[in-house]
Amino acid sequence: LAVFVDSTYSSTAYAPTVALIIATYFYAFQIYCDFSGYTDMARGAGRILGIDLMENFKRAYLSRSPAEFWAQRWHLSLCTWFRDYMYIPMGGGRVSGFRHCFNLMAVFAVSGLWHGASWTFVVWGALNGLYVCAGVLSGGLWLRLGERLPRVRDNALWRILRVLFTFHLITFAWIFFRSATLQDAWTILTRVYAGWGMLPTMFGNYAWPSEVLLSLALIAF
Repeated sequence: LAVFVDSTYSSTAYAPTVALIIATYFYAFQIYCDFSGYTDMARGAGRILGIDLMENFKRAYLSRSPAEFWAQRWHLSLCTWFRDYMYIPMGGGRVSGFRHCFNLMAVFAVSGLWHGASWTFVVWGALNGLYVCAGVLSGGLWLRLGERLPRVRDNALWRILRVLFTFHLITFAWIFFRSATLQDAWTILTRVYAGWGMLPTMFGNYAWPSEVLLSLALIAF
């Protein structure tokens, strides 16, 4: 996955639009395999030495909301550190709605800078902060709708749609995380947007390399 992602993201202005889309999806799984893989290796090495380290990734892309993704499934050692040493000391969720969102945005902005001193990481953090804030501010509305429409709330198809929507929100933010500059990220977004109406034709005309097809099959598996 990394070979395809690296070659595509290093030439965002010239890569085919279809390749930019594929590379973005590939990166979502590349970073998951990287992060989850190295923490599994660390946990395994720890167990050999008699040290039981915390589980760090819990099928993160099955999250039904960005809040669930960050609080319960993705990079839990890092997320719980920010929760315990920054979010809770700032007041956490035991404050007004505006201050709660400020606390969340501050944590995500700092977590972006923690990954690197670049505006791409700051935008990535801010996007995820906005996702979680939107969930906090609309939480009461969704709760009331769920109480009025319990058959919809508990429907398996609705849960699947929530998972897919959350995955695409997170994947959209990964574009900024992976891009070398904000200009590269903007180039990807504008090119995909400009070619949106032609995507079926573009996918049909794309010369699918065997490595890409194999990667898609492994991801599906």
